[in-house]
Amino acid sequence: MSIQEAFFDVCKQAKPASTWHVSLYLSEQWYGGPQEGGWWGTTTTLVASQEFNSEALANEALQAAEVLASKLTAEAAVSHGERCSAELDFCERHGIDDSNSVFGEVSGRSVYSIYVEDELGKHEYSTSPYYE
Repeated sequence: MSIQEAFFDVCKQAKPASTWHVSLYLSEQWYGGPQEGGWWGTTTTLVASQEFNSEALANEALQAAEVLASKLTAEAAVSHGERCSAELDFCERHGIDDSNSVFGEVSGRSVYSIYVEDELGKHEYSTSPYYE
């Protein structure tokens, strides 16, 4: 018999302890260099989270959080594009053929996601580099 089962045997009205989180994650693609055609990877990290006492309450907050994640993703895309454009403009004005020699390798896009999860940090991960 598990400890939880023993407790439930003693306390007949007991319920399993549970909390739910609405969590904001950031997934970032990274570029490792031009060797053998270049290699890429993705890292997803937990940015912020709010705890709820039930899955139903967490799901109520989900829609507004998803709207925020979409907005943050769109803003990140615009910012990335503006930065790349500014770097290329700088190189063009100064006659530099290889922008990577000045600014380094450009990484990929950033995407924000929302999850309802019963284990905080459950969706964090990092891929191994892969070649394209």
